[in-house]
Amino acid sequence: GVTIERGLTTDNVLEAGLFRVMAERADRVIVAADSSKIGVDNLQAVLPLRQVNIFVTDRDAPARFVATLRERGIDVLQPV
Repeated sequence: GVTIERGLTTDNVLEAGLFRVMAERADRVIVAADSSKIGVDNLQAVLPLRQVNIFVTDRDAPARFVATLRERGIDVLQPV
């Protein structure tokens, strides 16, 4: 899941640790999440949005969510 407040989340605690290490070592962090994941707040926080460079989603992503990401300097890619 992904929320503005908590960033990326998962229910898999082991996966969360792996994703954090990968993001720390990456030059850029690209997240791909369809609109069904937006607003979902799972058990384990993975990564705050401030560590995301590019967010790829579908055209059904809430406009306010997309605008907030862009305001925070995150490039958002959506199909036209």
